[in-house]
Amino acid sequence: MNTHRFPWLTALALVSSVAALGCGDDGAECGAGTVEVDGSCVPAEDACADGTVFDMASGTCVAQCGEGQVLSGGMCTDALACADGTVQMGTECVPDGSVICADNTTFVDGACVPTEGVCEDGTVFVTETGTCVPFDETLEGMADVTELAEPNDPSFDEGAMAQVVDIADGTGSFYGCIEPQDFDDDGATDIDLDFFQITVDEPTILDVRTDGIRGLSAAVAVLGATDELVEAEWQRFALDLTGDGAEQKIFLPQAGDYLILASDARALLFDEPAGGMDQCYFVQLATEELPDASAIEAGTPETGTFGDPVFYELTASEAQLLFPGLSELDGDGMAADLDSISSSFVYLVNGDFRGTDATGVIPSLEDGDTVLFAVDYVFNLSLDPIDFEFLVDDSGAQQMPTDGSTVTIEHSDELFRWVYFTATAGDVVRIEFDADGDELDQLAVFGPAATGGGFGGGTASDGDGYVQITETGFHYVRFFNNDGTDGEDYTVAFTQTDITPTELTRGTAAGGALDVAPRAFFSIDVTTADWVSYGVSSLANITDAGVSFYPLGEFGTLDASLPTVDEDVTAADLPFERIYAGDGAAFLISVEDLDAVTEDETFDFLVEDVDFTDLGSVSSAMGVTRDDETAAADEAPGRYLVRAATIGEIITVSATHMSGINLELNVLDVPGGTVDETVNDISGGAGTESFTRFVDEGEDVIAFTVVDRSGTGGMFDLEVSAEPPPYTSEASMLTFASVCPSEGGAGAALAEPADGFDDGLFDPIDLTAGTPFPFQFFGETMTEMTISTNGWLTFEPGYDGSTFLPGDQGNVIAPFATDLVPTEVCTLRDADEYTIEFRGATFGGFGPGEPIEFQVVLNSTSGTIDVIYGPGHVATAADLEIRNADASIPLSYGGEVAADTSFTWTPAM
Repeated sequence: MNTHRFPWLTALALVSSVAALGCGDDGAECGAGTVEVDGSCVPAEDACADGTVFDMASGTCVAQCGEGQVLSGGMCTDALACADGTVQMGTECVPDGSVICADNTTFVDGACVPTEGVCEDGTVFVTETGTCVPFDETLEGMADVTELAEPNDPSFDEGAMAQVVDIADGTGSFYGCIEPQDFDDDGATDIDLDFFQITVDEPTILDVRTDGIRGLSAAVAVLGATDELVEAEWQRFALDLTGDGAEQKIFLPQAGDYLILASDARALLFDEPAGGMDQCYFVQLATEELPDASAIEAGTPETGTFGDPVFYELTASEAQLLFPGLSELDGDGMAADLDSISSSFVYLVNGDFRGTDATGVIPSLEDGDTVLFAVDYVFNLSLDPIDFEFLVDDSGAQQMPTDGSTVTIEHSDELFRWVYFTATAGDVVRIEFDADGDELDQLAVFGPAATGGGFGGGTASDGDGYVQITETGFHYVRFFNNDGTDGEDYTVAFTQTDITPTELTRGTAAGGALDVAPRAFFSIDVTTADWVSYGVSSLANITDAGVSFYPLGEFGTLDASLPTVDEDVTAADLPFERIYAGDGAAFLISVEDLDAVTEDETFDFLVEDVDFTDLGSVSSAMGVTRDDETAAADEAPGRYLVRAATIGEIITVSATHMSGINLELNVLDVPGGTVDETVNDISGGAGTESFTRFVDEGEDVIAFTVVDRSGTGGMFDLEVSAEPPPYTSEASMLTFASVCPSEGGAGAALAEPADGFDDGLFDPIDLTAGTPFPFQFFGETMTEMTISTNGWLTFEPGYDGSTFLPGDQGNVIAPFATDLVPTEVCTLRDADEYTIEFRGATFGGFGPGEPIEFQVVLNSTSGTIDVIYGPGHVATAADLEIRNADASIPLSYGGEVAADTSFTWTPAM
């Protein structure tokens, strides 16, 4: 089945009905003579493997076909003698759109021949009146809806909306013209799409008839606009490349809105701006009741011929897990993936849309459920009938024992085996299994929606797992017996324990016990909490408790498909703290005995708010001062919380005290609550203890404690201030002028590093030699510079570390730090400027990747740092930042990187 065509149309459905979608990156944009390989651009002559050749049309390496063969669908197939007006697609000849037959003619062997019993040339058959109507205002006037004036495409006009066609009485029609234009003013002609909308109140068959006027090959795309159909990317096409119109019955699988996009078939298929002045369409719609479905059974294949939708019906049993599949058949009746058709099917359960062929599985059926399948196609270009085989396989899922007893399973060398269990939303289910020494592989648990993941370590002969349940219903355990023999039985014992987590309230302890399972579970919502503690008390037969946090309300196996988001250890009178600052979450909490489990452990678990002083928000425009604060004795530190208002500023916290106390500041990790830094420089005498913090993205909350280590307590004055970042960055308008001699520049090319241009360090440059270059960086004069081939430099004297930018490396300028392979790096020293230029490409695996061409210019007078990207620069993904000496102040440039752009870091005055 060809599911790769027309992906953009689903995006158009969202544009019309909800909002425009952003497009993802399609990979490297390779220049002439290069080809994309694994996301990188490689010279065509070097990239293609034996048996392949570079194809300029597609820009990729394709199979090199032998004599008598042609490349089709990426594979070499026997060449066919296709008639005029057709082109080979796979193993068939299909219309190429070059011959469009009018109403009174039919496409035969590449030509249009007269058709008996049809309307005369220049007329259209109108089903509602049963008459042939000429191409004039009469026909346009008979349409229920006429296209609005251009521009009316939501892709180009945000204010445009789909026009509603009312088919409540079972019929409807619309008229319009397809006149491609440059809608977005980019100099290229765009395809013309006209948007219409219909609504149905139940699953319905829609008979679509399109008629083209004055040379248009009228065609429509029908797209589901409901959330379910948009997510499923459901779409169908009524088009015919041999004629000026098409007729097709389309099954609309759900009540709700549908978008109909009218255009020329060549525009929908090939994205060509087909159409022209006065080339119009007349589209007629009629609804039909669903025919009776043929009853089928799982495991029995059904065959048919693609055409009108074919319906099958299956009656399900409890927890049945089905795997439907559709195969296109070639002329020999063998399953084949034909290029000329994109076959598809949808299925409904008890009348409700549940999925498409892309879903692949139908879970959680109840006994007696009716499953309706509709087999049809997204598009069909074949001139000949195509047969299909439709088969629904049953997983054979058996009910999982809950009490430790066994289930007998017949092994298959080809298939997974399944058991099912029922569970309730909100519970945690412990599943224990024992395969009596056989190794079970690819163990996984799936929920009622057939989503899930690993379980029991993935491969084991016995074990257990805890599953957080989010939906009440049937759940499934999947496995494969690595030690099984095809056709022979084996047994697996299962035990199921349902655990309902205790819902916690901050400030109120709740009891926990490990009598039914080695882990006790609680739930808590600390979304709006600022500072809380977690602790245990009233311990019996337990000393140290391990506490694990998981996202509440997410399905999965704990510590497998659902990993921890936090964990810690607590004991009696030893709680641990978390600082959320109003940005917490809802958690499922697991508590377990870190020693041997004896099943008689009990305890109380308490989550409570911690007292602290909220200092509010600070910025360079507004600080905070608090006089006569009390520094408590050792056992009762005062807690403080401050929020930085501006990313990039530097916060300074100062505590000034008189003699007689030993003041200590402890800077805490947020949200962890552990001590990151202790400041205790003055012991006994009067003075000021202080620390600074750079405000980075996501690190705008600062928490600290103040305590008197003399044990007596005392007073202090607290001041929190902020200063702007030492550098600011903004886009500039600088022109790239190469300094490399190879480009006619006046600079010098650096000698190739000892390790080569791929991951090398150039010899250090002494900035004090000869006429010194007194460059000030973060307020200090730099004396030496070492350049990495990977797009960055450091002023650290004697640097000989990694060529890739280390996360803790200081005194760094990174104009484009990533994995590079320069062809040359050049420098030019002027009176007050030092230019370093990189030329080459990113690392591409099989060869050069994306081209690079950039400079960093240091100005010793102003202290500015200019980064300039040349006209040949293509790469965009890299680190762009500068760092102070200890890397505690990393400043990043957040603008875009593109050819012929620049930006400047300017030091604060």
